[in-house]
Amino acid sequence: MVLYEITLANEYTEDVLKEVSIVMDLHYNNEDLKKCISERNMRSINNLFTLKNNKKMVCIDCNDRDWLFLICIICNENEAVKVKEVLLKWDNISREEYSQQLRNDLDNEYYNPNSCLKQIEKFYNIRLW
Repeated sequence: MVLYEITLANEYTEDVLKEVSIVMDLHYNNEDLKKCISERNMRSINNLFTLKNNKKMVCIDCNDRDWLFLICIICNENEAVKVKEVLLKWDNISREEYSQQLRNDLDNEYYNPNSCLKQIEKFYNIRLW
């Protein structure tokens, strides 16, 4: 299993989700994402958009305390290369816009006990994976 995590400007969230969901063959209702984005209580579980299917998951923390959203994606090895390509593309678009150094790679955080996904679970007191 692979866990990729990126933080990017919130205006790219819908585009990232659209592309990743195609690669991972996951279906979602965009209105569900918009509800999470519109949530204003920073401690509310309603900030979290999750999309799960068997051994796949997309989790987006839409808490907009700084206009950056955290996107965590768990996928299998077969999808990992394509998922990474999509995430790197959008991560670098966001970084370029804010004059940050571009990235060439993403680490697999699946076995990291301090992954961002674990931090999300701790913050919202929820078990996602």
